[in-house]
Amino acid sequence: MSITSISPFIALHADRSALLDVTARVLLLTVSRLTSRFEIDLPEVLRLLAGTDIRIRFDPVNGNPCIAFEDIPELLSAIRPRKNDRHNRKHLSMILEHAGLSMSMEREGLLYLPRTLSDALLTTLLPYPSWEIEDLREMTTFTQSLAVC
Repeated sequence: MSITSISPFIALHADRSALLDVTARVLLLTVSRLTSRFEIDLPEVLRLLAGTDIRIRFDPVNGNPCIAFEDIPELLSAIRPRKNDRHNRKHLSMILEHAGLSMSMEREGLLYLPRTLSDALLTTLLPYPSWEIEDLREMTTFTQSLAVC
């Protein structure tokens, strides 16, 4: 069997929500993963992005729409409603996380270190589970009861 092409993408996350285009050295994140913190549907996001300069690429494996890392602030501005304080806090939080990871990528050359970049993504831009305080208390109580045994 002959090999006709090799995908230039490395999946940095198990669900392929973060991809590294190794030929162009571009970090891509799926639109659905980026917008998962907000109450907005993917078709609505894509409709809003149609009026912007953001280039949408598609994952060759599963067809998920992706955008380049540097387009995240523009994406967040495009989906940002005007009078929603909770959404604005999430927006500001993601802008700050993007800025922090952007500086790390620049200083540490993370685009050339896929495993390190993957770890950095897991701790910053990729959404954390939205646990409520009660869930956290129950988990803490459960782990404490296991520690006593």
